[in-house]
Amino acid sequence: GLAQALRALQREHPIDDARLVVCVGQGGYRLVATEAPDVPRDEWADALRWTLRDQVDFPVDDAIIDVLEVPESTRLRQSSPTLTAVMARTDHAAIELSADDLGLQWAAMELPETALRNLCALAEEDGKAHALLAFGESQGLLVITFQKELVMMRHIEVPLSAMTGSIEARNAALNRAALEVLRTLDTFERVHSQITLDRLSVVPPAGQGDEVIALLAEQVYVPVQAFDLSPGVNLGGQADAQTESVAHAGAQALMALGAALRPMVDV
Repeated sequence: GLAQALRALQREHPIDDARLVVCVGQGGYRLVATEAPDVPRDEWADALRWTLRDQVDFPVDDAIIDVLEVPESTRLRQSSPTLTAVMARTDHAAIELSADDLGLQWAAMELPETALRNLCALAEEDGKAHALLAFGESQGLLVITFQKELVMMRHIEVPLSAMTGSIEARNAALNRAALEVLRTLDTFERVHSQITLDRLSVVPPAGQGDEVIALLAEQVYVPVQAFDLSPGVNLGGQADAQTESVAHAGAQALMALGAALRPMVDV
């Protein structure tokens, strides 16, 4: 468990004064697209609490709620979309206690979407949005950022096994993923029409890079390229090797890296 992992890390490294960031498992929270309530910003969480009752499977009366900022320049005049993170208090307390019991403290708790956001944000071009797609064991995750903020995300129900299976399974999985990506980009263009999406970066399954990128490039209307971390992070003398490792990392590894890079992203 998390406490055991921290204890093992504490034995191997001096982490008492380290900036510790944890990435929450996908089952321990919900990230819900909502409209901002017509109340002051510091009252959003409480105002949204009861509207979330039917969208989560745990009590909301004492749930931990955080409304993520969405840059105002992305909003249409008649719309104020937000992303609201909701976590059961018992799950939040368990994560907190895993560090407290060892005399440690979390600097931040990342969600998979916000951890991937940290990587996506590092590759943004000034004044434009950027999309990043990564594939995990059970599904893919697409995030879109603007001004280093997460503005849209989608979980793509395509398991890695299908992406690397037979030709028929692989083609079906790739086409399904491409369709979900296209739908998300269409929604982004409609909801956030004030800004331009510069490109889609992809971390494809190992050995599938050219095929995945080529298919996506045929389906979507923005440039598609392999994700490159090096412009946003100084990788030192091992830049080529580390860039190659990131290029084929699974979503879980990328989320861990994104959480670790949080101090580099001013969010």
